[in-house]
Amino acid sequence: MENNTILSIRDLTVHYITREMGTCRAVNDFSLDIFRGETVGLVGETGAGKTTVALSIMMRSGPGSGTIYASQGDYFQATRGGGNGDYNVAVLAPASVQEAVDLLQDAFDLTDRYRVPVLLLGDAIIGQMMEPAEILPRRRTPYDISAWATRGWDDKSRARVAMASRNPTLQDNIDRIEGMYDRFRQLSEAYTRCEEDGVDGAEAVVVAYGSVSRMAKEAVQALREQGFRVGLLRPITLWPFPYEAIRRAAEQKSVKKIVVAEMSAGQMLQDVRLGVEGVKPIAFFRRLAAQIPLPDEIAQFVKDSLKA
Repeated sequence: MENNTILSIRDLTVHYITREMGTCRAVNDFSLDIFRGETVGLVGETGAGKTTVALSIMMRSGPGSGTIYASQGDYFQATRGGGNGDYNVAVLAPASVQEAVDLLQDAFDLTDRYRVPVLLLGDAIIGQMMEPAEILPRRRTPYDISAWATRGWDDKSRARVAMASRNPTLQDNIDRIEGMYDRFRQLSEAYTRCEEDGVDGAEAVVVAYGSVSRMAKEAVQALREQGFRVGLLRPITLWPFPYEAIRRAAEQKSVKKIVVAEMSAGQMLQDVRLGVEGVKPIAFFRRLAAQIPLPDEIAQFVKDSLKA
């Protein structure tokens, strides 16, 4: 791979299985290199697979450039990055195709309600996985948009798009940031999410998100069959991160070890440490550069960690 390659895709294939039409072969053996300084547009007729290609390019192995291999190396970029300014980005991490569909609907609702950016963070496994999914209608909870929505010129709505002041006062900046963080606080209180399975009374709690949580779930089930009391805590929102749930799990007298499983050098690990706050020891199981962790590897690591 050239040093100036910023994205390389090799043999991307995505098929959808439908009830009415059978298998829809949306993308077949698609390859592409994008080099530094280039602008690339995908052009094609309706149904050519442009949107599928774009949605399939999720977290990929790195650093820097990388192919569409499984990785969770963009955690920091998603939860801490984005650009300059004093703000956060809400990050939702699906573990299945169905959950990706559901969280995508949540993302639109959250960004409208709280006026903050929302990111759906998957990886190459979730992006290229074939699973059944239903797009179900949902009833949206009404909320007030009169203060900011642009709905045309009439007697009821006069909101408009205008350039921000070029010379804001110090108080203007403070008020703007305070208002933004008030919305972040409201979002955190209303929408911090995680899945807990068998955490109460566990001697070890495995923390994993996204596709790795699927492997961790199999490992946890196998360990329970062998007599180990092991729980799984899966963050669904990576920001806001479920610190309180992590802390509650760690504070249990029964818990001897918190095990973090991740396809990175240790990014979510830092948030878990913030949640645990040194209450219990943490063991870190990692895989790098498209190495997919297997359930039996995670299970063996948990058993070794309990002995240590």
